[in-house]
Amino acid sequence: MEATDRPFFFSVKHIIKPFASKLIYGIKYNGLDYFLIKTLGMNDCQHLDTHPMIDQPTYDKICDVITVIEKEYKKTPPIEYINLDIHNVLVKMKNPRYKGD
Repeated sequence: MEATDRPFFFSVKHIIKPFASKLIYGIKYNGLDYFLIKTLGMNDCQHLDTHPMIDQPTYDKICDVITVIEKEYKKTPPIEYINLDIHNVLVKMKNPRYKGD
């Protein structure tokens, strides 16, 4: 199975807003918790924790998905809905005709 065909999902466990324009995301991917910091609406993720770095294509995809969601909300995404939003964005990336919930 090629890497692009493998099932892929991550979840957001929490979002912290330490500065006016920055957000820290606690994410779970492959059974590990990771932290990344980024500017709201910009694709500028930075790895914050001591876990080994996620492979670059996967890390880029995670950052892309979060940025798409932030741009849709135009503010900090609500934690209650972000994991459903992640699912919808990932499905749309694979199937552009998907409408989502």
